[in-house]
Amino acid sequence: MVWQGDTPQHTIYSAITHGTPCVVVEGSGRVADVIAQVTSLPISEITISLMQQKLATFFQEMFETFTEGTIVEWTKKIQDIVRRRQLLTIFRKGKDGKQDLDVAILQALLKASRSHEHFGHKNWDHQLKLAVAWNRVDIARSEIFTDERQWKPSELRPMMMAALISNKPEFVKLFLENGLQLKDLVTWDTLLYLYENLDTSCLVHSKVKVLAEEPSAFAQHMDHVAQVLRDLLGDFTQLRHPQPHSSDWLQPNVRAGNMSLELSKTT
Repeated sequence: MVWQGDTPQHTIYSAITHGTPCVVVEGSGRVADVIAQVTSLPISEITISLMQQKLATFFQEMFETFTEGTIVEWTKKIQDIVRRRQLLTIFRKGKDGKQDLDVAILQALLKASRSHEHFGHKNWDHQLKLAVAWNRVDIARSEIFTDERQWKPSELRPMMMAALISNKPEFVKLFLENGLQLKDLVTWDTLLYLYENLDTSCLVHSKVKVLAEEPSAFAQHMDHVAQVLRDLLGDFTQLRHPQPHSSDWLQPNVRAGNMSLELSKTT
């Protein structure tokens, strides 16, 4: 939730108390500014007197209509919001360097998911899925791949597949750096799956469709894929016979249909 405007504070109060992470954009409205001003303070310092000062500053033309009971209600709700500060992220425009609002939203989700009531393996997996979906490898490096959590190669495989299919090379590099081995990932069936899920705008996709007799099932014809790759990479690639079975594991010398491609280590 991105908080903006002059909607009464009970909206953000309701979101926070129901466990919804919120991003408060400082300077976007009176309520947002009040919360941004006090969120870093200890609860004991968020007093009725302090709230009275803040409301007088940010609600100048309305302040005279605030009763004592209204100010007390404001104070209690702001205290409750700040008590769950793990769900609260303050975005200060012009003060966060190159940080974008989308980064603040992602960081809010990550910070909220680290709270003790959500902590666990599924939560780490959820964090990584968010980072991949938003294509924020910088956040993944700084917030997820830390000493706090050691990833097993088997846990990274689904995200590696997602990164390969969605063409996110920086995530592919990150996963390889963190223990995932291509020789353990790339099987015959994996290659079929990857080629089946190529983006339709991909050059390989269009060329294989031309070669395949049944375009709707083109990825099943790995000999066609091999021919296209040879056309693209050059005839230094070596054709091999016979075709491997689907259960064969591809070693560092990756076989694709009739063709062999040597894998080189990413530097």
